[in-house]
Amino acid sequence: MLLASDGSTTILLQALVGERLHLRLDAVDARPADDVSAPVRDSLGVRPESTVIVRRSALVTGTGAEVARNVVVGSPQAAPRLLTSPEPIGATMNHSRAGHRRLRLDAGSSTWETADGPLRCAFKAYLILDGGAPVLHIVERFNPAFVPPVDARAGALR
Repeated sequence: MLLASDGSTTILLQALVGERLHLRLDAVDARPADDVSAPVRDSLGVRPESTVIVRRSALVTGTGAEVARNVVVGSPQAAPRLLTSPEPIGATMNHSRAGHRRLRLDAGSSTWETADGPLRCAFKAYLILDGGAPVLHIVERFNPAFVPPVDARAGALR
């Protein structure tokens, strides 16, 4: 359900872990758009010579356990408040009552980096659309201790 949903991932994760999750904002950087992959640029409609904002964050429990790690890319003009808010993006969107919606791009199996080496994990990638225009590209990776990785036999959800 988590990977197939086009609703708030934070709300679903909070229900799964049984507690309110908090955002740990790890970095917000302005970068040349050429630093991000062509599919991400293309999905946002940004040119390689333009600038994008890259936000790295994690959703954590009250004890600091990471439940999800997120990489968000957007143009500085399109969604500055969503990219720099100290809240999860879904909560910021809900407070603004704006016409945002999610468009799921991909989901399946990825890598969760740990001090002991990489683990398989589930991931989801989607766009945030504002009035039908893409403003954010989001990739969420889920800690396999909380969200089991996708069964390789089942393949990625597309």
